[in-house]
Amino acid sequence: MGGILGGLIAALKSGIAWSLGTLPVSWFWKVATYAPLSNASFFAFGASTNTGTTSTYYYSTDGDSWSSGTLPAAVATRWAVGNGSRVVLGFSTSTTGGGYYTDNGTTWTATAIISVFGASFFPQDGLWDGSRFIFVTNDSVTNGLCYSTTGASWSRYDIGSGAQSIGFDGNSTYVAVLNSATGRINTTDITSSAAWSNITLPSTGNWTSVRHNGSIWVAAVGNPTSYATSTDGTTWTSRTLPAAMSGSGTAIRPKMEVRDGKFYYLSLDGTTATPYSSSDGINWTAGNTVATDLTAITCWATSSNKMLAFGSIGATTASDDYIKGDGK
Repeated sequence: MGGILGGLIAALKSGIAWSLGTLPVSWFWKVATYAPLSNASFFAFGASTNTGTTSTYYYSTDGDSWSSGTLPAAVATRWAVGNGSRVVLGFSTSTTGGGYYTDNGTTWTATAIISVFGASFFPQDGLWDGSRFIFVTNDSVTNGLCYSTTGASWSRYDIGSGAQSIGFDGNSTYVAVLNSATGRINTTDITSSAAWSNITLPSTGNWTSVRHNGSIWVAAVGNPTSYATSTDGTTWTSRTLPAAMSGSGTAIRPKMEVRDGKFYYLSLDGTTATPYSSSDGINWTAGNTVATDLTAITCWATSSNKMLAFGSIGATTASDDYIKGDGK
């Protein structure tokens, strides 16, 4: 059973109906986030070239219609995190790095991240753990993890160089993955550099994201077929995505998303996107397929009833496509 009917049945089974959205411009979309602020809820940042800078960003109240906003300066956005009342954005330029925050979605204030890290750093991934904004940077000079309770003033700690992503289990464990076969874990106090210990991932590679769904960890590596799972964040098992999930697209940053105890992954082949979900990180269920030319997913913005995935057509071609998931 296929076609429209098959897609409708898949959507009903998963509770989420997936469709194609169109953004106002074709960009390389770098970071996105969700926070229900007064002027905006969904945020998408990027640039017209893969390594470009711009002061323009796009925001939406419903995830369907988009407006442009203006940052204080032209920057290359690196990560964005919302906590329900504030969005914090990390960026770099050709000579420096820093951050902004907003409480209404359209007015931005510079943060003090730059005074913590110095002249140049490369923020990669961030999260809100319920009381703190946290981000990691892959700069080998600063070796940094930064945290802030407000997003306005920051403290820095050394966790090792090359950090690409950080995850939190909602309790007390933080895991950071690096651009190698090494990761770092902390189960006591992120503010103590000595409390971070090494973990070994199944293979050497560019580990691009690590997430926890309430029961298991999943880490994604920079190719379209491999990933790893762990029950404790310390011991990892290599996994291979089912053939149907791998796709033939270029996996630049195969970001996975987590919502309501499920992992979500988009399989791309250059003509379609097929969403998959998993409660255990091992067994995956397909949703309805969406026609799109995207071949890489770089970021998500997720609310309680909508999931948005943004990306590009490999490393060379921008796109105005994004994937929308409506429902639960």
